[in-house]
Amino acid sequence: MHKFLTALILSLTAATAQAQQLTDAELKLGMALKTISLNSPQNQLLNPRSAQMQNPVTRQVLQNLDFQQINMDAAHIMASQFTMEELQTLIDFQTSPIGLSIHRKMSIFQHAVGGLVEEAMQQKFKDMTAAGTLQGISNQPTTPALPGFQGGLR
Repeated sequence: MHKFLTALILSLTAATAQAQQLTDAELKLGMALKTISLNSPQNQLLNPRSAQMQNPVTRQVLQNLDFQQINMDAAHIMASQFTMEELQTLIDFQTSPIGLSIHRKMSIFQHAVGGLVEEAMQQKFKDMTAAGTLQGISNQPTTPALPGFQGGLR
């Protein structure tokens, strides 16, 4: 009888530990989802002022993305990379006055830097095309492209 009780106690202890792990994993995923929701790609990409929304083809694609699934996938990745303490620190920062201020300014900053990169890419594309050093292009008309990648790339 003693062996049976010991086995039962060990079994219950293991089951409790496993349930606690599941609870911790669910808590961590919830924290990751909150962090993602505070800085959602949907809010950035579907912003009417974003460069992506200026292109009608890109706008149609973005408006039909499943951002709920993208956020869930991103949360799983985040939960696998960060500790609960790190996730809580991110949440605390993102919801603080300074975090909110930085978030507002960061989208303006990223938009400006994105414009610089796009201009540099377009100029480099023109230079390389003119010099004949760009490989994999065709002189045939191109199909509509996503912003930042306009030109004759195939």
